[in-house]
Amino acid sequence: MRIILIEDDELIRETTVELLELAGHETVAAAASGGEALDASRGLAADLAIVDFSLPDMDGDEAATRLREIFPAIPIIITSGRRFDPGDFSVGHPVFFLQKPYDLETLETVLKEALSVLPR
Repeated sequence: MRIILIEDDELIRETTVELLELAGHETVAAAASGGEALDASRGLAADLAIVDFSLPDMDGDEAATRLREIFPAIPIIITSGRRFDPGDFSVGHPVFFLQKPYDLETLETVLKEALSVLPR
């Protein structure tokens, strides 16, 4: 699967890219801000986006909403150290939540859930 990752914490971003690779996925864009991700995403093919809720230039809900303008049906996984419910986001469905800190097993579980909404 081709994934866009938006995470402002460099260590978490790099670790998540490594975890995604271990799980057999390709990170097509790894950005530290929403704006950087949006610029990098134009012209890319992506199947899913993982978006940190707290970004330096916009919140994760806005970043996800703007990604949906580029990729209308893309599943979005919002990550945060705070607890949220997917219904808390205005981006619309499909949206999933991944609680930080997470490990490979937890990441894979949420990825499988998100992948289940993609057309086969």
